[in-house]
Amino acid sequence: MWDVNLLAAVRTIESTMPMVIYRFLVSLAVGLAYMLSVLGGAGIGFAIGAYGNNPGPIASTGAFVGFAACVWLVYKIRHSLLHAVRASHLLILVENRDGRPLPAGRAQVDYAKQQTTERFPSVTELARLDDALRGCLRSLPAIGCDWSACLPVKQPHVVKAVQMALGQVAASVGDVLLAAVLRRKDANAWRSGLAALESCAAQWPRFYKNAAWMYGFVYAGWLVSFLVIQVPVFNIAAALPMSAGIWPLVFAIALSWVLKAAFLEPIATAALLEYYFKHMEGQTPDAACRAKLAEVAAYRELQARAAGN
Repeated sequence: MWDVNLLAAVRTIESTMPMVIYRFLVSLAVGLAYMLSVLGGAGIGFAIGAYGNNPGPIASTGAFVGFAACVWLVYKIRHSLLHAVRASHLLILVENRDGRPLPAGRAQVDYAKQQTTERFPSVTELARLDDALRGCLRSLPAIGCDWSACLPVKQPHVVKAVQMALGQVAASVGDVLLAAVLRRKDANAWRSGLAALESCAAQWPRFYKNAAWMYGFVYAGWLVSFLVIQVPVFNIAAALPMSAGIWPLVFAIALSWVLKAAFLEPIATAALLEYYFKHMEGQTPDAACRAKLAEVAAYRELQARAAGN
């Protein structure tokens, strides 16, 4: 089982409820943007197709175009969302853990944004650091042990798929490292990021076990919320005068993703944060681990920027 305390993590999240509500509203806005882009695209396509005999296919095409446009837009603003939402919430979680008094209500959100901007004036720099940390984390499962030897099938595509899955679980703790960077208040954030990554690498098997449990917790919660939300969504779709196709499923996924991003992910992050600061912060990897890390391009970038900034 895991070594983290989920109940304590929930209490921590309750202490940062203004940021949680803000995170929920932003996530909801993104989810609704997907839904409205699909509906808008379908409506425009249906209006154009109404001049013919079969507007359905054109409406479906319009829905896909609207969805693709929204995906592109969210991708373009992802760095701003990282800075304004995720990093700001991480800063509040860290300050709450350290016992610092936090503003109440909307003032907490404003305070979090202000402090995050002071530490990372550049949104691009924060995004580059986050990408580098997650790139290093994705490589740690392969560095920690030869897991491919345990696979019953050694087919290259299977090995690559498993490697990607393990790397995705590892990258999910990127917010923990980012929180460690925010906590240290180092003028050189890359140096703080390098130290946080090496602390993880020093005790990676223990930390990865807990990260995997929290990853499962988040996606199990997301699956439950999806199964609950899809019932009213499909009921509404059934009452429409035309077939909604796969879009009720997409809407249910989008709405359940909102709950995952706003509530489940912060709980898992808070639990892992406490474990990291109690058991892992300040530890250093051995020479063999450092040598393996040095083979990773993202780690070399961390080292170069930590030494150069």
